[in-house]
Amino acid sequence: MVNKYKSILALLLAFVLCWGLVGCKFVVKETQVLMNPNDQVAIKDDDNSGADDKEAKDDTPSAEGDDSSGAEGDTPSAENGDVTNNNATTPGNTTTAATNKEPKLSGSLELQIWTNENEDVANAWTDVIDAFEEATGVKVTAYIGSQANTRMTKRWQGDNPPDMALLAGSGIPDVALEASGGLYDVTELLQTGYVYGTDEKIWDVIDTNYYPTATSSTRYYRVKIYCAADGIFWDQAYMSQLGLTAPTNYTELQNFVSAAKEKGIATFTTYGTAGHYALNSMVMPAIAAYGTDVYDKCAQGLASGWGSNEVREVFQRWYDFCRMDNALLKGTSSFDHTTSQMKWLNHDALLIGNGQWLPYEVENNTPAAFQMNFATSPLTLASQKPTVLMGAGSMIVAQKAKNIENAKAFARFLYTKESQETLASAQGYLTIRKDIDNSKMDTLDSQKRIISYIQSDKVQIVYNKYNWGSLNEEINAAVHGLMTGNMTVDKAVQHILNRAK
Repeated sequence: MVNKYKSILALLLAFVLCWGLVGCKFVVKETQVLMNPNDQVAIKDDDNSGADDKEAKDDTPSAEGDDSSGAEGDTPSAENGDVTNNNATTPGNTTTAATNKEPKLSGSLELQIWTNENEDVANAWTDVIDAFEEATGVKVTAYIGSQANTRMTKRWQGDNPPDMALLAGSGIPDVALEASGGLYDVTELLQTGYVYGTDEKIWDVIDTNYYPTATSSTRYYRVKIYCAADGIFWDQAYMSQLGLTAPTNYTELQNFVSAAKEKGIATFTTYGTAGHYALNSMVMPAIAAYGTDVYDKCAQGLASGWGSNEVREVFQRWYDFCRMDNALLKGTSSFDHTTSQMKWLNHDALLIGNGQWLPYEVENNTPAAFQMNFATSPLTLASQKPTVLMGAGSMIVAQKAKNIENAKAFARFLYTKESQETLASAQGYLTIRKDIDNSKMDTLDSQKRIISYIQSDKVQIVYNKYNWGSLNEEINAAVHGLMTGNMTVDKAVQHILNRAK
């Protein structure tokens, strides 16, 4: 009898702990809950909501790198498949038979999925995971929410990582992991593997512009799954009411600041304490406008890029803009992302620098009359074509993944049309598959306008395909220093060059 009461008490305690996790917007999907890196408690969690915490940081999709080697698994290889498959209707194969045969899978898979303040994103991941389970029989444990990275940190540090992780939010040291051999090499999977349940080669159906050019020595360590851009957003209804037009280059931006001042409204705000918001929305697209030669050198962290005249010119324009009277909403340099977004929604500033996910992130707080619109950085010269800098969101596979074959199968499953559309439409992103009409996806009207703009002849596209690694903090600090006036252009450039390659 005592043991029976102890068992009941243990179950109640597990339920309370699990409920506490849901309360802080960290949801564990499917079968097992790792309450800490050392303890496993079997719990069933049927909650399909997920996500957020107002202090969580947003990150733009990450880029590419190199190094690592094979790992072990206890199931037959699912990377390429062999001969003939049946006509089974799976999320990756709804209409035609596949010519490759999918090996039988079993066992489990553990995922780490960071999401921001929108439940639709968490639910989209849950839908994809459920479809993968149904198609393969693999049992998935998915840690989904804005606390996912924080709660899994000790697992990575303790050499006990989950099988796969989404590179979103902050706190995943993917560059360091890559350098130390902690990431699984997915080159062969991407270049020779099939989209799950089909006869489509992954490399044939995805936009490979998001990867460095393939050579005999090139290695890939990121499974890129959807694409997005950063830039400026505004309320077109309010701008029309004021008789203003969003700026498309630096000359127009200067005039716009003066016109906004006459209206008594600040021009710009952003997540000021995180330099990467201003960096990605304003500075990097303007550097990319000079062409891929300069941009790619910067993206690889090379001194020849960051020390160039082009970078100095863009830094100077950013510095001068931030010094203009009424250009920055007062307090911007100390705002978190929630504060800047709410002030912008209240029309305290006309423009906000943010990523393509913004409409969904603020959907529940956006006034009904708001007509959100998007454009790339106006720090470009009038003689340059507006330049959209496109990056890709990625997943990584741990070198020490316990379920490597299941992880590779899930990676291939992410390239099915259904998975692509589910994940991209939930965030307003573009799919990485080339054969999907992104304009027809089920998404917000504001997201449709963004996609239409990106795919229009008004802009040129530059692809972010590299990773500048350990320079991240230096670059963010330089851009923030230029914003506050604590750094001159020379000091900002030197701050980066001190660590550049």
